[in-house]
Amino acid sequence: DKSQGSGGGQTNFLAGAYDFAGSDAPLSADQTTQAATSPCSTDGAIDVPIYLDGESIVFNVSGVTKLNLTTATIAKIFNLKITDWSDAAITKDNGGTALPAGPITTVARSDGSGTTFNFTSFLAGADAADWPYPAGKTWPVTGNVSLQQGGSGVASTVKAGTGTIGYVDHSAIGDLSTATVNGVAFSAAAVGKSLSVGGVDASNGVTGDLSLKFDYSKMTGKDVYPIPLLSYAILCNTFKDPAQAKLTQAYLGFITSKLGQEVAAKNVGSAPLPADLLAKVAKALDAVK
Repeated sequence: DKSQGSGGGQTNFLAGAYDFAGSDAPLSADQTTQAATSPCSTDGAIDVPIYLDGESIVFNVSGVTKLNLTTATIAKIFNLKITDWSDAAITKDNGGTALPAGPITTVARSDGSGTTFNFTSFLAGADAADWPYPAGKTWPVTGNVSLQQGGSGVASTVKAGTGTIGYVDHSAIGDLSTATVNGVAFSAAAVGKSLSVGGVDASNGVTGDLSLKFDYSKMTGKDVYPIPLLSYAILCNTFKDPAQAKLTQAYLGFITSKLGQEVAAKNVGSAPLPADLLAKVAKALDAVK
């Protein structure tokens, strides 16, 4: 059901509407506890990584095709502390070249979103001084913010606007201009490096769970893209219908195979998950029944 954001996917999975859900954020502790009662049995639900990409800062400023923003400037823009494109901080980020003056309109997700969870995790983890909000699936800032449904809604609103800026999964940028972050452009190699240097185990305690979190303080190298996005499949360890368990194992098994990862990389420019993580995913999926 592609109409659902990560929040909707999680909610519908927990309501028993889906055999598994895709999400850009793992289940929370409360959701994990809930899943052990319904829709799963006492051996609970697991989050297994299936896709590694990055989040892009997309913008539409007349006459501007290249833009660099530091973490602090991004935080201040989305926290509405920087409100004009000619601000001195943006000029400094771009080697002293001033952008045309004009108001900044931020565009964010209106729905419960794993993309928002990842973006706010980055802001909170990398610059808490300028971003005083916790990570979450709901956008926390009110004011001059255009809230839109889905990543496509954010992208289309940025494209249609003037002086707009937003955040989307890199695969959704289309022909929009994207900013480099701390001088680093998105690439599969750069986002793969972010996982290798900053990925930290954050298992929910359920056998087979492979949730990770990111230590953004380690993502400072010039070959490391600092806004990674890791997507998960969420499923029960024990299905009510064994036939559905086998179908799910087969489908997710292909996605997380070497070939499946190569297909995703070719089609959307994502970064293949590392072999050691894919081996852990295969073991977790093999245990599903």
